[in-house]
Amino acid sequence: MEALLEKSARRRRAIRFLIVAFCVTIAPVFIIWLESALNFGDSDLPPYQPGTTFESLLNTGLALLGLPLAPVDFIFSKLGYNTTDSVIAPLFIISGLFWAFIVELVLVAKNRLLKNKRPNETISN
Repeated sequence: MEALLEKSARRRRAIRFLIVAFCVTIAPVFIIWLESALNFGDSDLPPYQPGTTFESLLNTGLALLGLPLAPVDFIFSKLGYNTTDSVIAPLFIISGLFWAFIVELVLVAKNRLLKNKRPNETISN
């Protein structure tokens, strides 16, 4: 019975990992689309409109999602290459896998900590 539960837990972790990786990979595309669809203060003509709070939140989210891309961009720029869209798209997939790993790591650590803090539960009739 314990082996079956462990197999089920592994399957749930794998599915959760793939769902988080997919969502994090798609999120930057959605954020860029949302920002362009709402057309926040991006005028080249005076009077210049300051960015809204929502636009700042979107930019912060996009920067956080793209955080694993910064070292790769730095390496490419030092080698003299320009990071084009054909390079950025696969890197967003790698970024999704990175954040899925971080989420899974946090959840496993949380579960282990809670497992150690729980009192021994016994079934009594």
